[in-house]
Amino acid sequence: MNGTLLQYIIGQKEIKLFCSFKIQQ
Repeated sequence: MNGTLLQYIIGQKEIKLFCSFKIQQ
């Protein structure tokens, strides 16, 4: 598994969590 690809996937998850958190507020 490429480290950059792993960071990208983790980043996407963080963005989705952040967006859903913002929507709830």
